[in-house]
Amino acid sequence: MRNSKETGSRSERLACEFLQAQGYKILHRNYFTPYGEADIIAIEGDTTVFVEVKSADNQDPIESVHEGKVRKIRNVALHYMQRLEREIKVRFDVITIVNGQHIRHLKDAF
Repeated sequence: MRNSKETGSRSERLACEFLQAQGYKILHRNYFTPYGEADIIAIEGDTTVFVEVKSADNQDPIESVHEGKVRKIRNVALHYMQRLEREIKVRFDVITIVNGQHIRHLKDAF
């Protein structure tokens, strides 16, 4: 049995592979700021995409992306944009992985 950190790392790796197969360029994994963490920051076309990855066994983990989590990710994005010192087009996606294999990509999730 894997611990949650191993499961999270594996899920993020699967999500990166999935995104790369869709043509995304991965910029950062586990991007930490004083406000929290972005699991993945990627580029699709001219859009910077902040991706939250959630995994679970036998259920859809989308419910765990609650208002507090959304606020934290938005603050991480603001911090990221301030560091770039330029405006960028941003989108927030969620990737859910059930049983380590069923991947669902929700674009513009919030």
